[in-house]
Amino acid sequence: MHTSSNPLEAETQEKLNQLIKCWWVGDRTYMALQAACQGDNAMPGFADYFHLLGIRCRVQAELTTKYVTLRGGKLKMDTYGPITDVDLMYYIGKKMMRHQTRSIYWAARHITGLENSNSAYLYDRLTMRPLVARMTRDIYAHRSSKWAAMTMQMMSPAERAFMENDETTERQCQ
Repeated sequence: MHTSSNPLEAETQEKLNQLIKCWWVGDRTYMALQAACQGDNAMPGFADYFHLLGIRCRVQAELTTKYVTLRGGKLKMDTYGPITDVDLMYYIGKKMMRHQTRSIYWAARHITGLENSNSAYLYDRLTMRPLVARMTRDIYAHRSSKWAAMTMQMMSPAERAFMENDETTERQCQ
């Protein structure tokens, strides 16, 4: 077994474990939002959008877990409670959660757009479907990166086939 020559300090290990818990909570939240949107026949685009965001949280949790274990740390997954450490809140807020903040901002904008539209189906069809298609194309285009490679592994065979067919159609058009 590979042992690290420079193991993690206890405080660093604890903060990374809390960060991993935050990523898993984000994944579960996005899965719940996806399930809520899948229950409504008019919003499959929102369901796909939340599915991709959940995959991103899951990938980040797995990459951080891999980092902790490769450095000789131990992963502790107990129940998640409120964060009370100010330094940890600053570190997560400043360094690690920029993408999450941006995702929440865009989700709020989409919810506002949905509320202002006349039809949930049309908003989903005209806004969310093209957004999800663009996101999946971007993931597939950068499939050599770690994040994209792990995302591709977590996608269903139907989603991967859709992305591959979309790429071949795009090549034929050029």
